[in-house]
Amino acid sequence: MKISISGIRGIFGQDLNLHTIMNFSRLFASFLINNSTITEKKCLVARDTRPSSYLILQTVSAAIMEQGINVLDLGIAPTPFVFHESIKYGNGVIVTASHNPFEWNGLKFIINGRGIFEKELDLIQQENILSGTQFGEMYALNSNYISDILELLRKTGYLEDNRKKEIRSAWILEEELYLHIFQNYIIH
Repeated sequence: MKISISGIRGIFGQDLNLHTIMNFSRLFASFLINNSTITEKKCLVARDTRPSSYLILQTVSAAIMEQGINVLDLGIAPTPFVFHESIKYGNGVIVTASHNPFEWNGLKFIINGRGIFEKELDLIQQENILSGTQFGEMYALNSNYISDILELLRKTGYLEDNRKKEIRSAWILEEELYLHIFQNYIIH
């Protein structure tokens, strides 16, 4: 199993199991309770399409709710989407192993709309799991992310036929769009 600021990753059923998932999720929830700058305790959760991701997401959600934190479930969602949504809602856990082989899986932690730092990873691992006196609830979350992207494309003219002709390849559009989003939404 690999533990880094990129996440907790391993081969599910071998070096990454439900006990480990439950433990890290409880530690993360305890860290949020003790350290988050957001007063309302809530946590986004999302997953990729790996076969083990649904079971892991349910385990993560149960562990977080057990600590008294409400869970907002985005369902299947790509990592950049979850980071975008976490800017509005604060904290999150993504069930994904990113680029690793299909049999792998893991957890990626988000604190206050960003990835975790090395010091925070150390603090998470040193947390004491709290005895929950109050349970959180789970809510399905519907996002406006796709609508926001389409509106951005309309405003910038990317959906007009003459603009499409100017684009020589799809990666140029993607790069320009990424820069526009980064400059207008992340920095400001």
